[in-house]
Amino acid sequence: MSEIRVRLLGEFEVLRDGAVVPISAGQQRAVLATLALRAGRALDIAAITQKLWDGEPPIGAQTTVRGYVRRLRLALDGGGADSVIGTDAGGYRLKVASSDVDVHRFTGLLDRARAEHGKPNELACLEQALGCWRGEVLEGVNCEALHRSVRPALEEQRLLAVQRRLDIRIEARDSLEIVIAELRGLVIEHPLRERFWGQLMVALHRAGRSAEALREFHTCREVLVDELGVDPGAELQELHRGILLGEMESPRTNRIRQPARVG
Repeated sequence: MSEIRVRLLGEFEVLRDGAVVPISAGQQRAVLATLALRAGRALDIAAITQKLWDGEPPIGAQTTVRGYVRRLRLALDGGGADSVIGTDAGGYRLKVASSDVDVHRFTGLLDRARAEHGKPNELACLEQALGCWRGEVLEGVNCEALHRSVRPALEEQRLLAVQRRLDIRIEARDSLEIVIAELRGLVIEHPLRERFWGQLMVALHRAGRSAEALREFHTCREVLVDELGVDPGAELQELHRGILLGEMESPRTNRIRQPARVG
């Protein structure tokens, strides 16, 4: 059997023995993505139809899905008896290892990073996990129900991994100017996420740029007030006060909250 890899953390892509397999039909992509997210585990055909048609499958939806699977089998391995898409328990199963799907490789590396917390290998695990990402989750897969069910959670895990990676580098004072440049981009991209603002302030302070760190606090406050009608949380205010009074020796930003949206 050929080695099949599925990449969902970015533009949808399927590789067979390292070569890209062209799958352009939108619903076929959605079926394969759905099976890949459960790599190695069977999924009932009724559950697949619910996902593809967002809870309202038309008459004959199961027959349509069977047709999609037949075409996918032909594209992936010629449709032989030992297809990588197996028929199992009234549904289908993608017969690949979890490490052959980038989503599962990403989450597995995060588990390893957590197990290595505070140890030298933690940063390497985080870097490898983040290296699995090539863009937005499920780009090129036209299935809103699938997007809603997986994209927010995976994106949050990615941001938490980015935060932890930056914490490690700030604590080690590793390439602070590069860290600062990255954080400036992150606070533009995620302006309501206080954690990134706090990390930017700490990195600037540790780089000897405390005045800039204090300015970033006021910028953050303006954003939060304008967008949510709230002030920065207590932890970020404490960080600001510590920098202002010169009392911040071992700053901690790992507890800084992300403010809840109002309304």
